[in-house]
Amino acid sequence: MIRFQRLSKEELEYLEPQFVQFLASQSILADDWIKIKEDSPDQAESLIEDFSNVVYGSVMRKAQFLEMRTQYVLYAYQCHEDRFELIGFRLEENSSIDLRTDTPDKYEDLDAEVFTAEKVYEKPREDEIFAMMQLGCEITDGKMFNVLKSLVLS
Repeated sequence: MIRFQRLSKEELEYLEPQFVQFLASQSILADDWIKIKEDSPDQAESLIEDFSNVVYGSVMRKAQFLEMRTQYVLYAYQCHEDRFELIGFRLEENSSIDLRTDTPDKYEDLDAEVFTAEKVYEKPREDEIFAMMQLGCEITDGKMFNVLKSLVLS
């Protein structure tokens, strides 16, 4: 059963060495895989879904920070073990700054609202992070979150 989403053909091709290792860990060698694909397409699909779950699960476990940007609002999240911590940055809608494209050095001396919130996970952490990514968040290194946090603390 698929927990996250199936990897695309391009993603599977990129991850081919890891997929080969995954199959080997299931005691499936190259000739066996070819036979499974030909004779048991449902089993082949199930193995691809299992591998997809492993890959996405690993990515979600490692994710520490997320961001989502619109023209006038930036949402930066820290993904704790039990909750999201949000720090947001909202510009007036007539601002000449576009938070999707402009760099933080242009953010200084802006008339902006900084806001915070927390949300306890209702589902497993990995599922919550994946759901946020489905809504448009991207995994980041946390630099923007820390910049915004310093604004909140000052």
